[in-house]
Amino acid sequence: MSFNDAKKEVKITRYNTATPWMNYLSNGTFHTMISQAGGGVAFYRSPQIWRINHYRFFHLPTDRSGFYVYIKDGDHIFCPTAEPVSEKPEHWCATHGMGYTKFESEHRGIKADLRFHIGYKENALVWELHLTSDRDRKIKVFPYVELGMMEFMRELQWQCYNKHQLFVYTLDDILVYKYGVENQPRPNETPLIYFAADVPVSGYDGDRDEFVGTYRSEENPIGLEQGCTGSTLAGGDPCFAFETDIELKAGEERRICFFLGAAMDDDAIRTSVAHCREQLCRRVVCRAVRALERLSRSFLLLGAGREFAAHDQYLESLSGRAQLSVLA
Repeated sequence: MSFNDAKKEVKITRYNTATPWMNYLSNGTFHTMISQAGGGVAFYRSPQIWRINHYRFFHLPTDRSGFYVYIKDGDHIFCPTAEPVSEKPEHWCATHGMGYTKFESEHRGIKADLRFHIGYKENALVWELHLTSDRDRKIKVFPYVELGMMEFMRELQWQCYNKHQLFVYTLDDILVYKYGVENQPRPNETPLIYFAADVPVSGYDGDRDEFVGTYRSEENPIGLEQGCTGSTLAGGDPCFAFETDIELKAGEERRICFFLGAAMDDDAIRTSVAHCREQLCRRVVCRAVRALERLSRSFLLLGAGREFAAHDQYLESLSGRAQLSVLA
């Protein structure tokens, strides 16, 4: 473990620390506590009445559940967070920074870097995954989070009854969780929770029993073996899980993003997801424009100014259209 005062970062090279090392991410409304192994909890405004996912503080195994991305390459499955699967990356480290936590991993020729941060304008936890491969290959990516009853004390006391008032449904290509329990403290302020991706998904699950399976855990979900079933939920134990098919070319970098967020109704969810996708797309455009500008300047220095004058005018116009606030 090392500390970088200049970057205000803590770098952790052992996933199974003596106790979870947590980072606190927040935009003032949407909050997430995430550990060096991907365990943690997210909540909207209050962890007492609007908790989003389960985190078992006193149970074994330690530091479960959390925000997991399973990468399946043939019969091999690993996670950039190291946990919760048994097959660990060959190279791994985690970094807690100001406003983000990132994981760098490499396993069997696949490099997988995963960064978590909360949107500055949207109430969403952004999962930003970057993949590269040493050869052409087709893989599957499964992001997963186990949801819970929003009211912590109600779940402890009345879980056997109230869990039948939990719902997961689809909205276009988005999964939505509705906490429909009666007699909530502030029902008019209770948000819907959504899960979305910026790539096409080939499968999904909203029922934890369907994705994880009976007498299994996050370590070996049956959904990784058989694929997602397309389940929704009308009472029971909710989750969000996607199945995505990714084709990697040798040396190519692919970026995939998932969004775990909160909004007040279906229309607000559509708007929030559209903003998340648009902001990240424009972020990539801005990076590409800056790279092209550097390349153009190099040609200019070589005396090709006249040939690239029109090109520079195009870059300037593109840069102007791509100016946008970047997610935190």
